[in-house]
Amino acid sequence: MLWHQIHAPAKFNLCLQVLKKREDGYHELLSFAGFTRFGDRLSVCVQPQDKIEYEGPFAGALVRAGGDSLCRKLCEGLREAGYDLPPLHIRLEKNIPLGGGLGGGSTDAAALLRLISDKILPQTLLQEVMLEQAAQIGADVPVCLYPGWQIMTGTGTKSRPVSLPVPPDSPLYVVLANPGLALSTAEIFASLSDYSISAAGQLAEYIQKGDLEKIIAIGNDLTAPAVARYPEISRLIDVLGQPHKGFIGAGMSGSGSSCFALTTNRASAQSLAQRLEKNGIWAQTTEILDPANKQAAPER
Repeated sequence: MLWHQIHAPAKFNLCLQVLKKREDGYHELLSFAGFTRFGDRLSVCVQPQDKIEYEGPFAGALVRAGGDSLCRKLCEGLREAGYDLPPLHIRLEKNIPLGGGLGGGSTDAAALLRLISDKILPQTLLQEVMLEQAAQIGADVPVCLYPGWQIMTGTGTKSRPVSLPVPPDSPLYVVLANPGLALSTAEIFASLSDYSISAAGQLAEYIQKGDLEKIIAIGNDLTAPAVARYPEISRLIDVLGQPHKGFIGAGMSGSGSSCFALTTNRASAQSLAQRLEKNGIWAQTTEILDPANKQAAPER
């Protein structure tokens, strides 16, 4: 029995603008996203019938929520598209909080699609097919296919990898934190009443300069409706946003409720995470996943 393993990195949005509501009910977005060495892990092997098992700190919550629907949807979609995908036994180590704006379900499905393309159906799935299948599964899945710095546009299904002029010998650390809330993305979007004027020009300029502080300062338009429903998110952002040596910026990721603090100081990041955990807040210190740094092994 040959098992294949793959890392599914957590995604976080450094900024997110909602530009307008489309006629189909979806929203036009502009976002800048990064990925971390922290994330979920999938182990997969070919078996006589499909099976999925869960382990890790959020396995119980995932089972109570009905299991991982996106990985199942991916397998069904590939078979319906005519691909000879054999039955798979999937073991999902669930480390990312559910419904927290860190792309948990999407990054799992994207990782499974990468693994299927590399190991199960090698030289079968073209890049265009992968992107098409990813977009059919969920809006966040395409951006998670190629973890790294990404500009997200459209409804979130369009993404473009970018490079930041960040010194390779100066790691970036991020504290991810979640107040124990699983938010409904649809409900948060439905609460929006105002839309932003696109900051695409400024974002491109800040990316070119590697100015992460100004990128974060563009803000997240979904923060206000999320905080209106759950004030504890605001309190969490306040704690994460307290200045310290190496501090770059803080904010909420996606539609929440997870928040982040970006810093160049590892000790400060660890101290902040420990302080949050002592107050009953889930927190994780990790590094930004840099595709150019091949030696940065994913965290377990």
